[in-house]
This record gives sequence, C-alpha cells and structure tokens, in this order.
Amino acid sequence: MTATVLAEALEGGVRLIALNRPHRLNAIVPELLDDLIEAIDHANADEATGAIVLTGAGRAFCAGDDLKEFASQVGEEPVTRAYIERIQDVTRAILFGDKPVIGAIRGWAVGGGLEWVINCDFAIAANETRFFFPEIGWGVFVTGGVTELLPRLVGLSKARELIMLGERFDADQARDWASSGASWTIAISSLRR
Repeated sequence: MTATVLAEALEGGVRLIALNRPHRLNAIVPELLDDLIEAIDHANADEATGAIVLTGAGRAFCAGDDLKEFASQVGEEPVTRAYIERIQDVTRAILFGDKPVIGAIRGWAVGGGLEWVINCDFAIAANETRFFFPEIGWGVFVTGGVTELLPRLVGLSKARELIMLGERFDADQARDWASSGASWTIAISSLRR
C-alpha cells in the first residue's frame, strides 16, 4: 500500500481508513483506488476489527476524480472500463464487506466521493460539508450503485435532481431529505440538539 490511504487500528475494534491525498482534496487516482480496496479488504478479514470508519485527511473527504490526471484514467474504451471497474470494486468492498462502514465526512464529498458516502452504512457529516454530483456536466453518469441506492434514501424525484442537475447540498439538507426510516447522513448539528 502506498501513502494514498492510511489505515490504523483504534481501540474497541475500530479500523480507521483515511484517504490521504489532502493536497488534492483526496481526489481519486488509480493508486488510491487500489490502496482503498486493499485497506477495506484487510479490515474485513481482520477478526479484531468490528467496524470501519472511512474518512479523508485534511479539509475534504473526497473531491471525486482528480481532473489533473483524468485524461490518463480514461480515453480508450478498455482503459476507461478498467478504471470504472476499480471504482466499482471500492463500492463492492464497502457494500458487501462483513464489517459496517461509517463515513466520517467533512469538507467536500463530490462525485465518486459522494458515491462512497452513499455506500456507507452510516455517514456522519460536519455541518460545513458540501456534496454534489458533477458527472452530468462532464458527460458521464454516476456509478457506485447510486441510481439504486440514492432514490431509496431521498426519494426518486430528489435523486433525479441531485444526479441530473448537479445540485449542491449540505449535511442538514441530506438529513432532511431522508425518506422515512432511511438513515443517510447525520449532521453533527443534529447530534447536539
């Protein structure tokens, strides 16, 4: 594993996994995908780990794809497919792993970063957290099971708005939109009430 993801065993059976590209707001590059899958798989295989906390180092959770490196990640169809498949591997690791994954979110959670928040079993977001899907503006579409999961969390109409219009929103709005019984994001401000 390189330094793009840090993993640390904490007390009480908690494994902290942190995206570690703070100089790029933890933007996604192929190395980060490989390291994140390895860290989640390791935590799921570790009998001493009871839960995973997924977070980002620095002032953002994840700014989505690193646009400075985006051209090298996509282009020829086989390269693009392989890159998207690795993003989907992260989704599968979060969704289908044996351990619950709690997202500890602050700053920006954009594109693929927001997809991973949605994949988490629970997400606790700082009040200043901002979310959005920029994909439609780039001529691509969301991945990570979002078209299935997001409507369950916020309802079909709101999911369409968020995905197709790229509407920006905060942690309080995410909590307010949650469908009855759905648990998506918990704004820290609501924990203090």
